[in-house]
Amino acid sequence: MLIHSGRRAGGVLALLAACGGGDVGSESGLERQGAGTSVLLNGAVQKGPFIVGSTIRVSNLDAEADPTGLVFSTTTRDDRGQFQLAFVATPLISIEGTGFYYNEVTGQLSGSPLTLRALYDVTSGTTSFVNVITHLSYNRVQQLIVDGSTYDDAQTQAEQELTTALGIAPAGFVPGRTGVQMNVLGGDSDGNAYLLAVSSVLAEAAELEAPGASDATLQQLLNQIALDLAQTGSIDAARQSQIAAALAAVPAADVEVAFAARFPSAVVPDLDRILDQDADGLVNVADNCPTAQNPLQEDGDLDGVGDACDQDTDGDGTPDASDSLPNDPNEWTDADGVGDATDNCLGLDNADQTDTDADLVGDACDPDAPACNAQTEGQIRCNEQNIEICSLGAFVVYVTCDFWCTANACNGCTPGDSFCDIQGSPTPVTVWMCDEDSQLRQFVSAAATQTCLPPDFPADISALPIDTNPPQWVRVLGS
Repeated sequence: MLIHSGRRAGGVLALLAACGGGDVGSESGLERQGAGTSVLLNGAVQKGPFIVGSTIRVSNLDAEADPTGLVFSTTTRDDRGQFQLAFVATPLISIEGTGFYYNEVTGQLSGSPLTLRALYDVTSGTTSFVNVITHLSYNRVQQLIVDGSTYDDAQTQAEQELTTALGIAPAGFVPGRTGVQMNVLGGDSDGNAYLLAVSSVLAEAAELEAPGASDATLQQLLNQIALDLAQTGSIDAARQSQIAAALAAVPAADVEVAFAARFPSAVVPDLDRILDQDADGLVNVADNCPTAQNPLQEDGDLDGVGDACDQDTDGDGTPDASDSLPNDPNEWTDADGVGDATDNCLGLDNADQTDTDADLVGDACDPDAPACNAQTEGQIRCNEQNIEICSLGAFVVYVTCDFWCTANACNGCTPGDSFCDIQGSPTPVTVWMCDEDSQLRQFVSAAATQTCLPPDFPADISALPIDTNPPQWVRVLGS
């Protein structure tokens, strides 16, 4: 096997210049020379890009994709993984890069070198990128060529199979360019974004398997996938599960931020245009819950955040964790389990929704149940709720007629009637009503004939002052 260094290739460069072979780095840097073609090959090796000084080896291949024994070498010239090599090439070549690289997930340089490969047809141009896509499809392309396919057909089939098997992009996704054309530092195209996505997900898979020591694991994973694909165009089920777990876990936003910091002059490809991290058929950029499956995209409060991942589903300002009705945008005032839209007493817990006077305002907060004032006196009887409304102070007791009077003692007493204390026989009769000054007062009648004195009648309520101007509508109960 012959190995030619980049320095040796300088003679070919001089020959190209003498023969008018085009500018260094141009796509037209080809010239026939004997059995091969004089090539000025440009490219970059990327897994994140390899660092400066990484080794590049280019091998000439025959029609069966087997090495001819002629190998040329050079090194990357910067931390963007770029290289340039002039040599006499066969139409089909193999490019191999070995070196330390930028890890997209950790945001750090690798702790050990990585090797990536690519098959390339120099008759199609003189710029080729080497990356995880070209490495993963390498063995499959080689096998298809051996089986009789042309390089172009083999490359197309192998990369389509790879995209399907990886499952990193949604079904039907088409990168729009081949692996040797993908460049993570080449702008935000579908192909470049796809390359960054695949690189990041596989780096995450290695990191999940071997946290803090993922470099060798990544090389092993890449080689295993390449071998899986070689014969059948598919990937082992266990490795597919490993990739799916990494897809769900890869920190896409962090990857982009760190990448931009590493390469400030580059346009970072948008991973969210490619990744479908919750596997619901929608890429992140079109998914209102990128990490929670919600194919129907339910968004009750229309805030752009899907219900599946919204911490305030109904958008009422109260987090779901403390919202009694997290799906009711009107419920947040109280926690009685009744939505504000139908709650007859907002702000107070009244799960029973009792409304004695049927005015659609719950007894717990009814301001006119009924109110005691000059306007309502003589028109509305006081009831249990009114006892609280009328500022009774120490006399707040539930002593309506239906409680104090019994059917035998006061057969004329019905629930909701006035407070009554028929004292003595045959007179007097004392009745307690809400007066116009909003206080409970006594009213004494000399026309009563019934006696209704509860045995546990509170002595303090008897001490209330006598109303000398009682409302005319008060009747003597049971008379």
